[in-house]
Amino acid sequence: MPLWGQSLEEVSEYFVVKDLRQDWLTVDESNRYVPYVSGQKKGVVVGLPLNLARFQGNHIRCCVPRNSSLFIDQQLVRNFDQSDCIVLNIDSLQNQHAEMVFLTIFQAQKDFDRVHVEVVSFGQNLAEENPVLARAVAVKMNFFIVGILILLVFYAVLKHQYGKNFKVIYNVSRIFSSKVREDDTRVRLVTEAHIAFLIQYCLLISFLLIIVVPPTTELPYIISYISFPPSSFSEHLLLWVELALIVLVIILVKYLLLMLLGSLFRLRVMKYLHMFDFMRMSLVFWTAVFFAVICFYPNLQFHTEIYLQSLIYGFLLFALFRIVILYFRLSQNASFRNIYLFSYICVAEIIPLLAGLELLIG
Repeated sequence: MPLWGQSLEEVSEYFVVKDLRQDWLTVDESNRYVPYVSGQKKGVVVGLPLNLARFQGNHIRCCVPRNSSLFIDQQLVRNFDQSDCIVLNIDSLQNQHAEMVFLTIFQAQKDFDRVHVEVVSFGQNLAEENPVLARAVAVKMNFFIVGILILLVFYAVLKHQYGKNFKVIYNVSRIFSSKVREDDTRVRLVTEAHIAFLIQYCLLISFLLIIVVPPTTELPYIISYISFPPSSFSEHLLLWVELALIVLVIILVKYLLLMLLGSLFRLRVMKYLHMFDFMRMSLVFWTAVFFAVICFYPNLQFHTEIYLQSLIYGFLLFALFRIVILYFRLSQNASFRNIYLFSYICVAEIIPLLAGLELLIG
């Protein structure tokens, strides 16, 4: 049965043949179509010409936020009262329209960063239909396997080489304990062991980002110079290193921020406890996510909007939970009023979290 305007949940897993974002056009002040550039002033519509004959046997996947409309050759295909994704059979389109069509998307709020239009392929015989695409899928799976092996070896080395630190960092009961042990308040952050765990953290976060973020997500909109999505095994490795360095810079900025705020708020040893607990909780959480990804990655449906929302809400819930735990643990060792500590937590944790979310999804 041909796919015509079906919701994404009604169809099987797909593979992206071509992301059409780079072909988008928008209307300028003179009502002329000009190339669409993300971040610049734009109208309420984007459009693109599409040669249907070039993509015979494939489908168009269109995902839009609420209050959007999809037109083909000035004919209304569907109004979207809620955020949704649909697929259109290209062969059916070619039977009803000319070989060249013009797709137009109307978005009243101009929220085109959440609009995705792609040519996709379905079916089990992907290698026969598109050998190049099948190779790209195999390359990512190869990187997935190699990345798992590297990280597991890293875990084993850390446990063998720094066994005492490993037990302290991955001691879940100590993380959730309201009682702060004295050795936690005297922890030295800049040691060989903690630098090794920091490297592990950077590699872990960057690996998960590559694996779980859908390849059509506009990461270059945020970080323009990284090569995302990667198309070869070497590009996967290069991207892994690039993202790990970015995570490292973020952690170093976080460390300097806490040291500065700790001095301003006269927190003394508490600033070291804050950073240590922050890293410890993050390592435990993302390690749990890592092992969950190992178990469920082959069956994850990365293309659904509910999956993207789950990623954002899951991270937000963890971040808020981490802030609450940090607050109560620091309050047990504080010699001043809770309102003072709350002000410190707002500046050190909540404001950076809100700024990061605004950068990612704003």
